[in-house]
Amino acid sequence: MSIWKEECVDDKIAEFLRELNAVGDNFVTAYQLAIQFAKDHGEVVDKLDLKIGGEGTGERQSLASYLAREIRRHKRAGDMGEVDMAFLSNKCIEDIYFKDGEGETFKSSIKGGDKEISMFRLKK
Repeated sequence: MSIWKEECVDDKIAEFLRELNAVGDNFVTAYQLAIQFAKDHGEVVDKLDLKIGGEGTGERQSLASYLAREIRRHKRAGDMGEVDMAFLSNKCIEDIYFKDGEGETFKSSIKGGDKEISMFRLKK
């Protein structure tokens, strides 16, 4: 069984979207979701063996990219119907920083170029 199913990550994602007020018109990025997920479910992050992400981690895979990829994959499969997904263009973006509750800063590694930043919300 995958960690996603074993740990009911989809339910945790919906819970976080509610907590982060990502309902209706408000979206949160995969980075914001990863920061909250790591804070509240460090044991799952340990199983996944992923860092939150951002420029300079030296890692190709991150928790933010894992969550974005898996949400997208599960939505395509017909799961997670209550979650909306959108993308923020990287055009004219030089840097985006995110900060966790303890003051650690994460600089997005996705800027400029062709990649977009994934964003999520719960449907009304």
